[in-house]
Parts: sequence; structure tokens; C-alpha cells
Amino acid sequence: MRNDSIEFRGRCYRLRTIDFGGELGVLNVASELLDELLFDSTGQYRSKEAESVDEQIFYFIPNASFRLSDDKLRNKILAEI
Repeated sequence: MRNDSIEFRGRCYRLRTIDFGGELGVLNVASELLDELLFDSTGQYRSKEAESVDEQIFYFIPNASFRLSDDKLRNKILAEI
């Protein structure tokens, strides 16, 4: 399990780096809280910084999912996409 972080508006937000294998490879997963901060009510990026941060993240998860093992988290995400 590799935990990392990404900065947005001067604050750090948790990331998980997960190996999805195959064609997907190693990708970043972040909290749904960060997802909500990146977009306005019309679904547009709040800023160029928000767009840049979003482009580095494959999927957004509930905070509680950060406790899952890599295998469980990977399987959960793959089942949802």
C-alpha cells in the first residue's frame, strides 16, 4: 500500500497509488472530497490548477475506502468502472 499526497490550493490531499495491472498500469486514486473541490456546480473546473490536479487522478473514492488493502480497493474500483 503506497500512500502519497497531492497539493491543491496550498493544502495536501491523500492519494493512493494502485497497480491496476494490464493496460491501466499504476494510477492515482484520491478522495471524493478533493473531487468536489475541483469542480463548480456546473461541472466545470474551478481553475487551471484544478484541471491539472484532476488529470493526475484516475478515480475518486470515499474516505473510508483508504483503509482497504490494495487488492480490495483495486477490485472495488474495477467493479465500479
